[in-house]
Amino acid sequence: MYYSAEEAIVDFGEFVNSRTWYADALACPSTDYACIVDGLKKTDIELGYSLNMQWDEVVLGIIEKMGLEVLSK
Repeated sequence: MYYSAEEAIVDFGEFVNSRTWYADALACPSTDYACIVDGLKKTDIELGYSLNMQWDEVVLGIIEKMGLEVLSK
């Protein structure tokens, strides 16, 4: 449980930075949300953030449906 959105974001950042298999996501420009999401997804050789093979599509759909892509600019 987090007491603020900022606390959750910081924790997620620490989690991603502590896992070598997220190197693809970390190499993306911070403004390229699609690249970051793609870098976090599960592949045949990387664990990924979620076991759901459609996770990236779901996340991208939510970002675009809610208009959140403007936050990456």
